[in-house]
Amino acid sequence: MSCCGNNKFGCQFDADEEGPSEADIARFGADDIPCPDCGTAVYHDSPLCQNCGHAITREEAAGSSSGKQLLIGAIGLVTVTAFIMVAVL
Repeated sequence: MSCCGNNKFGCQFDADEEGPSEADIARFGADDIPCPDCGTAVYHDSPLCQNCGHAITREEAAGSSSGKQLLIGAIGLVTVTAFIMVAVL
């Protein structure tokens, strides 16, 4: 990166060199959704799939996360039901 006149970070600063911190990865890493067309993991705010170019609508992005929540809820319900059945027997 070349020195840019009045750069407040100095001539040696390169934001891309450092990459995301572990805290950022933990905080934002689970925001990927599968592309509805090819299944590639795509960031939920991405307008296009980087693999196939499919335009991801807001409905598709929202539907993926609600489907995940539904699956987690169903697993929780089955677990609680199994626990109650075992406790009763």
